[in-house]
Amino acid sequence: MAILANITVGTTQLQSIKPDILAYLFDGQSDFSDAIQYAKDLVYLKIKSDVKMDSKYAGYTNAELDTLLTKIKDLPEETPLVKIISNYAVANIMRQNKEWDEADIYESQAEKIQLDYYIDEDSDSVVDDEELQRTANVVFGR
Repeated sequence: MAILANITVGTTQLQSIKPDILAYLFDGQSDFSDAIQYAKDLVYLKIKSDVKMDSKYAGYTNAELDTLLTKIKDLPEETPLVKIISNYAVANIMRQNKEWDEADIYESQAEKIQLDYYIDEDSDSVVDDEELQRTANVVFGR
């Protein structure tokens, strides 16, 4: 099962956040698919935790939740999931290159973006009110 398969993130999205990201490719590496998959896994776990707390899905088993979450889609105009995954991926790339401070900045940016998405239960690719999920991230400080 591909995690967040409906959400497409590539080098172009990473470059929109960090234009010189290609300079961080290791020898023999052609893309950042590992960093992107790591970021998708992280966001998937956050979403799954969020959905488990929703009374609408109380009583679902992990297998049922995993099946349900294959229908997650990003909001068409805002694309918060793409932005969150891209920032986490850039943070991961910076950590791999021992750029710790810069990694913390991108991770912080990812955590400031509100986790909005919808679960397209009827597979119509239309955001219905009952499918919409919004999770506010409380941020303290400046």
